Amino acid sequence: MGFYLSQSANTTLETLSETRPELSLLLEVIFKANGLGMIMSGILAVFIILFTFRKGKRWSVPALGIAGGIGFIEKSFLRL
Repeated sequence: MGFYLSQSANTTLETLSETRPELSLLLEVIFKANGLGMIMSGILAVFIILFTFRKGKRWSVPALGIAGGIGFIEKSFLRL
């Protein structure tokens, strides 16, 4: 998170937590939630591949696309 702050807002996490602690906490929660979302979409994709894709279920290919799209969208929000 410190890298994104230094690149986008020209500040550090320490400076931000001293001046605006509520904003620092909010950013920390958002980053952790995005990381958890990416982990969950990866786990979902693994389960789809291991169980349904191997059995030849027709809905597994679009479901993999949706799970990958969710991971891509969450990763792109981290760049904002």
